[in-house]
Amino acid sequence: MILDAHSHVHDPLDTHLAALDAAGVERTVLFPTRAHPERATDLDSLQREMGLLERALAGGSGDDGFALALRELDLALAAHPDRFLGFGSVPLGRPDAETAARVERDVIGRGLYGIGELTPPPDRADLVEPALRAAHDHTGLPSSSTAPHPRPRRTSAPSPTWPPATRRCRW
Repeated sequence: MILDAHSHVHDPLDTHLAALDAAGVERTVLFPTRAHPERATDLDSLQREMGLLERALAGGSGDDGFALALRELDLALAAHPDRFLGFGSVPLGRPDAETAARVERDVIGRGLYGIGELTPPPDRADLVEPALRAAHDHTGLPSSSTAPHPRPRRTSAPSPTWPPATRRCRW
C-alpha cells in the first residue's frame, strides 16, 4: 500500500483524487488548510491565497479560518472515508486548558486520527507544546508539526546563496 503521509484538502476534491490515483496512492493523511492556491484563477487571486498562507505561517489566523478549514476537512472525509485519514489542527498560542478542550472537541470528537499540521511562526516552536501535551494525554495521539519557516527577504538583489543562472550543476 502506498500512503501519502502529508496532504491538504484540495478544491476541487476530484482533481486531488485523480492525482492520488495517478500516483498509485491508496490512502492519504489529510490536513485542513486555510489557503487554497489551487483555486486561483489569476495572479491577484493567487496572491490573496498566498497571503492567507503567509499570515497563517506567521501565526495570524482567526478562529473563523480554523472553523472553515475543519468544515472542508469534514466534507472530504465524509465523501471518501476509504481514502483519507483525517488530522485536525488547533490554534497555537492558546492556554493549555483551551488547547486540550479544542483537541477533545475538534480532533477526538470528530473521530480524527491525529493532530496536525502544527506550524508555529519563526522562533516560536514553543507554541506547539500545549498541543503536544494534549496529544500525549490522549494516549499518544499522533501529531505532525512543521518547522518554522524563516520570513523571506523582500529585495530586488539576487540572493547570495543562489548561483548565477548561467552556472551549471555537475553531478
